[in-house]
Amino acid sequence: MANMIYLLSSLPSLSFDQHPPITMEEFLSDAKAQLGSGRFQKLESLDFKEVDTFNKDLKGFDKIMLQYRDDLKEIRKAKAENRTPGLMILSNDLVSKNPLECEKSIMKWQWDELSSLEAGENFTFTEILIYKLKLQILSRLESFQVEKGRQVLESVVNPKMKEDNS
Repeated sequence: MANMIYLLSSLPSLSFDQHPPITMEEFLSDAKAQLGSGRFQKLESLDFKEVDTFNKDLKGFDKIMLQYRDDLKEIRKAKAENRTPGLMILSNDLVSKNPLECEKSIMKWQWDELSSLEAGENFTFTEILIYKLKLQILSRLESFQVEKGRQVLESVVNPKMKEDNS
């Protein structure tokens, strides 16, 4: 318990839509030094894509994420059928946003859901898991920078243009 208190106390605070104040590698290195191997392995393997495997530690977040995935399927289906989607947890105003703004809104919603799970938790393993998920959100948001997007696009487009000119 003392190691979790030290770890959580030593981590920089996270705020949505900020530059990540710590890298995932730094976070995992600190966590490895403070957690037992079983907990560290669980933390290390935690990923948004597989969050449903952590239902005990994340108190129902897996169910929220399953409903979220169902809402995404419903949005796609409704677009194909040219109708308004019937959503369970996401807001209908997401449908009218451009894809980037929609994605940012969804990540903000995920952040808020994680924050509500964190409420009332004091120096627990749940807080450490939530910290990692929030750090993943910040890292993903950071990847949405315009210049980085241009570089990726150019790296994809330019090789094709070079082949066409040959």
